[in-house]
Amino acid sequence: MKEKIPQTVNKNTIEKLCDLAMLLPPESDSEVERDIEKLTSLLSPLEALEDNGPQGLQIKQTAFREDITADSPGDGAVLSTAPEVSDGYLCVPRTVE
Repeated sequence: MKEKIPQTVNKNTIEKLCDLAMLLPPESDSEVERDIEKLTSLLSPLEALEDNGPQGLQIKQTAFREDITADSPGDGAVLSTAPEVSDGYLCVPRTVE
């Protein structure tokens, strides 16, 4: 459902936006009101765009290799390349004292 951009800015609109943005309400609403009116005038042409909902991604083939699934080499093969093993775990030097 497409939400309409408000055409008028009033104190309630400013308070709602401040609440949504988790900001404190401004001392003077006039400057904020002008800024919001500028933003809505910039955004209002977007309402004319057609919105057909999210589009699916088109994944194209890349120049990289194909992904090939393979079985894991297993614990024994991995641990056999480690410099030090204890009870089936890799031993590494302490880095933090």
